[in-house]
Amino acid sequence: MDPTLVGVIGIIVLLLLIFSGIPIGFALGTVGIAGMISLGGLGAAYGVLSTVPWNSVSNFLWIALPLFILMGHIAYYGGLVTELYFAARMWLGWLPGGLCAATTVGCAGFAAATGSSMACAGTMGKVALPEMRKYGYDDKLSTGTVAASGTLGGLIPPSIFMIIYGMITETPIGKLFIAGIIPGVISALIYMIMVVIKCSFNPKAAPPLKGVTWRERIVATKGVIGFIIIAVTVLGGIYNGLWTPTEAGGAGCLTTLLLVVFKRNINIKLLLEALRDTVRLTATIFVIVIGSMTFVAFMAVSRIPDALGTYIVTSGFPSSGILAGCFVMFVFLGCFMEPIGMMLLTLPVIFPTLQAIGFDPIWFGILMVKFSEIGMITPPVGMNVYVISGVLPDVPIQNIFRGIVPFLLMDILTLWLLIAFPQLSLYLPNLMK
Repeated sequence: MDPTLVGVIGIIVLLLLIFSGIPIGFALGTVGIAGMISLGGLGAAYGVLSTVPWNSVSNFLWIALPLFILMGHIAYYGGLVTELYFAARMWLGWLPGGLCAATTVGCAGFAAATGSSMACAGTMGKVALPEMRKYGYDDKLSTGTVAASGTLGGLIPPSIFMIIYGMITETPIGKLFIAGIIPGVISALIYMIMVVIKCSFNPKAAPPLKGVTWRERIVATKGVIGFIIIAVTVLGGIYNGLWTPTEAGGAGCLTTLLLVVFKRNINIKLLLEALRDTVRLTATIFVIVIGSMTFVAFMAVSRIPDALGTYIVTSGFPSSGILAGCFVMFVFLGCFMEPIGMMLLTLPVIFPTLQAIGFDPIWFGILMVKFSEIGMITPPVGMNVYVISGVLPDVPIQNIFRGIVPFLLMDILTLWLLIAFPQLSLYLPNLMK
């Protein structure tokens, strides 16, 4: 059988397995091994099994992944995320829709620390949604805010998604981190401005918080200091060339631990929980990585990436059309899987082609993260929406999707800005030492 046809059948089987609920790492590995047996026999499959698992995860740069995950979990269990949300609530609550704006800030901080949109939506939903209901916020607006804001962490460094992207594409992770700062801030600000304007015309949907004194605001500001110290330690060190992303992960972990110990917000039990969660998430990601690299070996033998690259390069498609195709693909996949799985599934196939036609890898990395995160809230199967539905089961799912619509429109605006003005993503990395 023609290798390319076998590759196409493998991709179809893989999607069927994923949509049927089989974990993506096992689905990738199973299809990869079956494909290698079909094209090269048992010897080829044994060769892949004996080398790929170790080679996939033995790179020194992977150490950054568990370090940043641990940093995020220490910040969460140590109360730094809750303090950030409370500080934002004190300062922004007086605005129309102020609690939504505060939730956006809290979600951005938490999602950036943990690297999981779904975990952020679920956790911040439990913190912020009862608070917004207490003050009479409209359920559509509040649930839409949490579901959408949970996606911000992909852009705001340190981002787990950017580590995965950098490892797969061999793009400098430090530059990706710095590149995400301006797009991440723009995304959060556009969300917040939209909510404030929307609620100014309908104050009953999100009444402003009253009775907060300046003294309370100033006292609450201490909740921001911890995140500022962590950001300066991690991003400042990378930007100025003081350390690599891996070393920055270690410095960030130590800084975060010292902060929560100084605040007396953590004990041995909570620290062990942070370590357990880190091990679970890291192991999950590594299983997906190993499965993905097994599938990549199969794709290489099937020659699909080469055939796809040749077709796109010789077809004369405009870059805007190729970007539109990537957008549709990632939004569709985002309805069913998290960005980590999407990246590991698609990047090995499409990235060589995109590089061949001249796409800047850092710029495309930022766009890809945004594409993927939009898929997490896109009807009819946006995964973050279903997470929020689990937090507030009494809110009809269609109401949550209605609440998402304004945020989707803002995401499209952000995407237009990032595509029209690539320097929004590239200016800071180009200044790095």
